[in-house]
Amino acid sequence: MLAPFTSPLPWEGACPVTRLDLRSPYFQNLMKPTKNEGNSPSNNEFRLRTWRNARFAVLGNKLTRSLEDLYRKEFDLSQTAWRIIATLAENAPMSAKDLAELIAIDSITITRATSDLVKRGLLIRRINKQDRRKIELRLSARGRKVYDRIVPVALEIEQTVFSVLTENEGDQLDFLLSKIEGHIDKVLTRDRVWGSFRAKAKP
Repeated sequence: MLAPFTSPLPWEGACPVTRLDLRSPYFQNLMKPTKNEGNSPSNNEFRLRTWRNARFAVLGNKLTRSLEDLYRKEFDLSQTAWRIIATLAENAPMSAKDLAELIAIDSITITRATSDLVKRGLLIRRINKQDRRKIELRLSARGRKVYDRIVPVALEIEQTVFSVLTENEGDQLDFLLSKIEGHIDKVLTRDRVWGSFRAKAKP
């Protein structure tokens, strides 16, 4: 299952699909070759199939789908719930705010998902002893068991997918991904992105 659009895009409402499905007529039409009009190359050089942002999204969706059957069918977990469990397994205790920032999911979605996981007995919510204003989240024993059952499959999928790379290529990929990840946090602020859009959208 592909992740839904959640951010308010300037063309929201014009797109007849609610999920990032590159097979849909909408995106197939976007990916058709276009004729070079005038002297402005900006739009004419854009191809969704070669746009790196979309390629990252598609690769992520394909990798997620391969594991999704396990955590959805066996444990009734959403993609967000699984990411929360996996993150807390390595970084607990954490506040909901820190969790949202770390896995780049909006705070409302995190709050709903963590509340559901607490009700199901997979997470524990406790008050910080040093600062009683802070609420911390961690895995319960049951949540840890779920994590321990999913991880071996996740690692096997990773090994299978990236076996096409040599050890050196794998190291280079890790380095480049870390470099891009750090750069994104610096340059893709909401104000900067919208400021650029408004400037380019002016007639």
